[in-house]
Amino acid sequence: MRLALHPGRFAIVRLKPEARIPKWAVQERRGSFVSVTRTEDELSVACDENEVPAGLECSTAWGASRCRGHLISQPWASSPLWRGISVIEE
Repeated sequence: MRLALHPGRFAIVRLKPEARIPKWAVQERRGSFVSVTRTEDELSVACDENEVPAGLECSTAWGASRCRGHLISQPWASSPLWRGISVIEE
């Protein structure tokens, strides 16, 4: 698996788990990165720092990487990427 650095600086916005997906998070963007993830604990939006509306609390100065190629064919158990982040606290 090959990783590539995604250009730009990114922010992560953490919202309440019951929050609706904000319209600003899913507007069509040109060449930008956005990820919306819901868990039982939160709704999080990762996007370009400049796309977070003023007044929202967020964590900034994040980088992002992307996998090159097809993920579905990767041997996940032996991947160095997953070995590096495989420790999970229960």
